[in-house]
Amino acid sequence: MPLNKDILITPPNRGIPVYFTDNIRDKALTLLQAEKERYYYAVMAMKHLRALSSGLMGKDNVFIPNIKDFKTNSFQNVVVYVPGIKANVERRADGGLRVTDLVLDDHYYKSIAHKSKNKPGVYRVSKGGANSIVASYKANGRITTDNARRVVVSDTNYASPEKAAEEAMAKLGDIFNSEVASQGKFDLFYSPVGSKLGGMRNYTPEPIVEGYAFSGILADAIERSKNQELIVWASELSGSVVLTQALQILATKKVSFKDKDHLVKMHLPTTDPKPALSAANEMGMLVDKKLARGNGNVRASASLLITNASRARNPNDHYTWADYRNDISNGTMAALSAAGAISFAASAVISSPFLVYAGAVSGGAGAAQLAYKTYSNLRKRG
Repeated sequence: MPLNKDILITPPNRGIPVYFTDNIRDKALTLLQAEKERYYYAVMAMKHLRALSSGLMGKDNVFIPNIKDFKTNSFQNVVVYVPGIKANVERRADGGLRVTDLVLDDHYYKSIAHKSKNKPGVYRVSKGGANSIVASYKANGRITTDNARRVVVSDTNYASPEKAAEEAMAKLGDIFNSEVASQGKFDLFYSPVGSKLGGMRNYTPEPIVEGYAFSGILADAIERSKNQELIVWASELSGSVVLTQALQILATKKVSFKDKDHLVKMHLPTTDPKPALSAANEMGMLVDKKLARGNGNVRASASLLITNASRARNPNDHYTWADYRNDISNGTMAALSAAGAISFAASAVISSPFLVYAGAVSGGAGAAQLAYKTYSNLRKRG
């Protein structure tokens, strides 16, 4: 039987009862209040959670961590991804479902409860008159339906969507190309975390819980574009956290973009690009050849050789051994990787044999020599 303090979110006596447990009461009440005020993503999140009353099986947003345990035990655990939320759900012996944890950003839900104008989600951006920039919120949560649309997943540190749009507009040439910069038309995904995510201390994107409130929303937007073609998804700075988590959510759901030529890019990412690369490959997306170059972050630099070698070995990736060799030849990858490896070895963060060896390398010539040697060894394996 449910505890008296658990919050029932489904109609009584209609399907499987779904509850918020008392330990997440504050988050649950904030979400319910936002739904009451008809905040788009809160309404969508609650719609998905209430849909669990028809059962867990057959829903593509339900992830079962341990299928054997799920089948053999009455006390079962699953993870449910809904727009803006990662929810832990337990099926109890009485047949009811309990939402026992919500991974979300408190800043986000407090802001929507107070009707903040800085809504997370998709914005359509274009140039206005007198050198102004217009950012229009897309209430339906979808990107513009044109094929070949460019989407910038903005840095998480901007105070407003207008500021995020302004910064993205200024960087269009670097993120995409001069033609896109000249046109000045793109979609923006805005995540009002209020601070930068990732970096040296938080290089792995998965544990950064501040991103999940927004990555679920982005995943929803990406999935709804799967019938469009030639879409480019590009993160800016710590937007790499949100983009990576969104791609991982969709890969978990087995969403496919095969033959749609969606492309993933990262401009100066603050987190490891490898998880994004893996998720994108799994879904049949294309990946920009410069994805793993990082932004001078020593951890991104140190893992560069390994990431790109993995890509070159993958016959379905358009990044080839020739690209790998060219990156080494022009010194870009070799210098970055050696510099990152030296810093890494000094701080004892990684103990990989080739990185420890790199710690003894000094100068561009030594870095290139190391890179060629690593390339040669990996090429033989691939």
